[in-house]
Amino acid sequence: MEDFRGLLLDTFARYPAMRMQDFVKLAYQSTYGCGHLIRDIKTARERLYAEAESVTPRERELTEAIGSGLLRLHLDAPRTCSLAAVCALFFYTAATVTGTREELEEKLAVIAELCHEGALPCSGDTWLLCYRAAGCPAVHHSDAYRLAYQPAYRVVSEQALRFLPLCEAIDKLLAERDIVTVAIDGNSGAGKSVLAQAIADAYGANLFHMDDFFLRPEQRTPERYAMPGGNVDYERFQKEVLLPLSVNTPFDYRAFDCRTMQLGERISVKPKRLRIVEGAYSQHPVFGEPYDLRVFLGLPPAEQSARILKRNGRAMWKRFMNEWIPYENAYFAHYGVLQKADYLFL
Repeated sequence: MEDFRGLLLDTFARYPAMRMQDFVKLAYQSTYGCGHLIRDIKTARERLYAEAESVTPRERELTEAIGSGLLRLHLDAPRTCSLAAVCALFFYTAATVTGTREELEEKLAVIAELCHEGALPCSGDTWLLCYRAAGCPAVHHSDAYRLAYQPAYRVVSEQALRFLPLCEAIDKLLAERDIVTVAIDGNSGAGKSVLAQAIADAYGANLFHMDDFFLRPEQRTPERYAMPGGNVDYERFQKEVLLPLSVNTPFDYRAFDCRTMQLGERISVKPKRLRIVEGAYSQHPVFGEPYDLRVFLGLPPAEQSARILKRNGRAMWKRFMNEWIPYENAYFAHYGVLQKADYLFL
């Protein structure tokens, strides 16, 4: 908590109008991020746009650290990306940051300690007692803080911010072209689906998952599995998705259901300007060159193993480690997927 103690003092030095609830807000945001702000995607997006359009631009840094790998991204700061890009980083952060009450309590204790020392200009005992009794909810900035600083920002993580150049590239392509298609390939557990969903939600894009194109039982032959990248139904994906997208016409397809081992209900698609294809094997060379941007997400093997164990449980972890990950790695190596990526995040 020494880092948070220093952060509090530094923040107070920059914003001397801070009151107790502003210190608590800092503690809350640096613990839980921004997920509490997103009750539904549409409303969250509309509020961000409305707030950004109402601010007065000012010369300041785009981001400001609030601890635990989180940042406040100021909506009134100069930036090179679109509001859709900011929204994507915001959504990604909301989906990936999780904090605990224990962590928040530790930070509240630091606030109380600094108040007792006289380093912060308030007596926090009563305020914090009431706050804990209320269940430690999210709080607003104080009226004094709002009047002095007119805060307008969204909380994003450092992990999310690394995708800013990708969003800027998407912005640039959308300004130049009528249609943009992006493929996000990479290791299992690297966060492909979370990133793709955040971008799709922020930009209003079509989103397609390669997991919906697993091989049907009759296709699962030794010969097929011996082919690099052969354990996905690339023929069906090419026919049912990529070809209709190439002529920009409405279409439908059926997603493979792993529970029933059959194709599910039909999904209707109206093509939009931005299309995202997410999942391992999305950049298989059999598809040709349908993409404007190729993205690869990776992570170290030990971290991959730990994430999959936590996400899928031990039984599925064994299948990933013994079957699916070796297939993916063979595909990456055989076709040089990493080397061909426009954006590589490891």
